[in-house]
Amino acid sequence: MNFKIKQQLIIAFVAIAAVSILVSSILIGSNAISVSEIAIKSQVEQKLVAARDLKKSQIEDYFNLINNQIQLASSAPWLIDSADYLKTAFFDYPLQTGGKIELSAIEGYYNNEFNRVYKENNNGVSANINALLTSISDNALFLQQDYIALNTNPLGSKDSLIKINNNSAYDLLHQEYHPPLRKYLQTYGFYDIFIVEPDSGHIIYSVFKELDFATSLLTGPYSKSGLAEAFNQGMKLENANDTVLIDFSPYLPSYSAAASFIASPIMRDGERLGILIYQMPIDGINNIMTNKSSWKDIGFGESGETYLVGGDNLLRSQSRFLIEDKNGYLAAMESQTDKATLAKINATESAIGLQTVNNISTQQATAGKSGVSYLEDYRGERVISAYTPIKVLGHTWALLSEIDQKEAFFQLEELIDSIIFTTFITAVALIIIMAGLGALFTRILIRPIEIFSNKVTQITSQKDLSVRVPTEGNNEFSILGAALNSMLDSLTTFTGN
Repeated sequence: MNFKIKQQLIIAFVAIAAVSILVSSILIGSNAISVSEIAIKSQVEQKLVAARDLKKSQIEDYFNLINNQIQLASSAPWLIDSADYLKTAFFDYPLQTGGKIELSAIEGYYNNEFNRVYKENNNGVSANINALLTSISDNALFLQQDYIALNTNPLGSKDSLIKINNNSAYDLLHQEYHPPLRKYLQTYGFYDIFIVEPDSGHIIYSVFKELDFATSLLTGPYSKSGLAEAFNQGMKLENANDTVLIDFSPYLPSYSAAASFIASPIMRDGERLGILIYQMPIDGINNIMTNKSSWKDIGFGESGETYLVGGDNLLRSQSRFLIEDKNGYLAAMESQTDKATLAKINATESAIGLQTVNNISTQQATAGKSGVSYLEDYRGERVISAYTPIKVLGHTWALLSEIDQKEAFFQLEELIDSIIFTTFITAVALIIIMAGLGALFTRILIRPIEIFSNKVTQITSQKDLSVRVPTEGNNEFSILGAALNSMLDSLTTFTGN
């Protein structure tokens, strides 16, 4: 294919311009995308780290507050007196009441009230009621009969009973100490409060009067529980201001839900009168970690959350997705969790102490390291995870702050599309402009050549040596025109002679 010089010049000009523009656009666009990606990633990571560190500070402050509360309470004179007086009244109770144990009432409560709820929360599995009843003392049976089984308040509200009016020393002391302890529990959100006498390990007082009330933590049915461990560890503490925290584990009187306990000795003049134990408030921890279920208010969008994981790789706070969309959460967890555990999570609407989270973030955090990682979370979703260890009264947990990558980088994807589109439009526009300029430049460049060509054609076709080429300007074409005109002058002179 033969092209004229004009066409060749236009094509060459446009090709060079197009290649230059495209290469420049690609380099500029790639650099813009790279810089934007780094900037947005850094922004997201900084936001997660800031949220992580804020929650870490809040949780540490909260546990320190509880630690201070139990230290102050165990040293309060009125509580020291209660531990002293309740101990004697506890063991004298059967003799002072002179009543009989109505075992059928106790069995009815265990089987019809407690076990009904227990089965609802444990996939239909019953508690071993016979084993529980046969391992508690007569003192426990008397007190559970009067304060639990014959208590007309419904299950979960047995703490509403202030007195039973049987003129026993225990009932009189209960009327005195139960109201302030109950109010204290309600004010600070504890699950339960226990006073345990030190010799036989009997729970001589509890606010909520669950199945553990009046049983022995040394020989009774819960001697292997977290509550018993809190008592045993509390007995090793030497000073009134010492405390010990027992980490979350299943606790049967609370329907085998995860429970944690903190204990402090009750001392008077060096004598150990008892152990004060709090069952830790799960709601308080959750309110901090979930911002009272208001994730969007702190900029966590649709998928961001902060949560705690214990050294056993089980949750210590609630999952956002279980709270907001239980069915969606259960569907996402089908491939991650066994059916029995999922069924219990579904029944109790809690994943604390049940859901496993074991990944690089939890492993690094429990090893004492902080950082940011990109991984699959417990749902199998790709997330950005900011992790850090958190020291909780002698226990190391992992605190994670996460958000789905697709949500975090949604703006980045939009920005990349915008950069690509803008770069493409700009490149096309520049190529069109350069093509126009190329055509104009080529026209200016080729015009003298066309004039020369026309004049030469005129001379040869008309055999007219008087034709002259324009020589305006001061460039190569004017010099060439002058030389051609000079040659024509010479030819004219020669032919004239």
